[in-house]
Amino acid sequence: MKLSSILKKESILQIESGTNKQEIIHQLIGALEKNPFAAELPAELRSTFFEEIEKREQLGTTALGEGIALPHARIAGLERPLMAFATIKNGTDLGALDGQPTQFAFLILLPASRAELGVKINSACTRFLMSPGIRTQLLEASSPEAIQRIMDGAQFEIDAPIIALDLMRPARILLHPQQPIEEATQLMHRLRAAAAPVMGDGERIVGELNSAALFECELPDYIKKLHSVPNITDFSPFHDHFAKQTNLTVGDLMNDCKSTIDENGSLLEIVFLLSVKKYPLLYVCREGRLLGVIDSITVADKIFNM
Repeated sequence: MKLSSILKKESILQIESGTNKQEIIHQLIGALEKNPFAAELPAELRSTFFEEIEKREQLGTTALGEGIALPHARIAGLERPLMAFATIKNGTDLGALDGQPTQFAFLILLPASRAELGVKINSACTRFLMSPGIRTQLLEASSPEAIQRIMDGAQFEIDAPIIALDLMRPARILLHPQQPIEEATQLMHRLRAAAAPVMGDGERIVGELNSAALFECELPDYIKKLHSVPNITDFSPFHDHFAKQTNLTVGDLMNDCKSTIDENGSLLEIVFLLSVKKYPLLYVCREGRLLGVIDSITVADKIFNM
């Protein structure tokens, strides 16, 4: 099934700019309702669209970053998916985690019982917008019909298997080997990150700093060998750390990065690495260059909140 088989040209918008998220969503709903199938739905059902989308937004922003947003909701009583699309030439702040304005927004409404279809549509939309050159073509398109031709030409299949590129999000922290460890841990604390990539030249990942490495670097060997907690209350395993001035850098404590995955890595490989190997982060790479990261919460959100 092609993306354009669900998204009709009547539901494609070209917007110069928008003042806020609610305005953009209302415009997208208006475009979506021009789909002949949507026009036949009861007014009572159509009146729930905005409220259900807002409920989903309250769970967490659907602005993914990199200029992309996928506002969506599952609608009880809807029998087939509905979509609208907008290019926003000058961009609008839709609350993306990377702080970048959104220029491309797909609105997706799904039957309440078809969550698995939602994940595939979400993936197809993201993959389409991440394709080289597509964004420039979309922004330069002269009409909604021209945008639809671009989508037809891309030939992305909604039923294609979900891959790593579909599930990743932008990395919120990028460390470098010479960075003081104190600064790195402050960044990780601020964003509640259990791990972060360490970057070399050319956007290439050279290692990982994770919380386990931070703990283990200061623990004496005999603590690491304990099988249970001794009955000692007045003891600090980090005594040496606080007793001396440290000049450690990220490079001193980073591990080799074993949890990289190719952008075309399968969903089964992703689940295996997160659940069986228990990696806190997967680093999605293209020829050694970091594209984004995947964690278990991101995957769960895609599945349960799509």
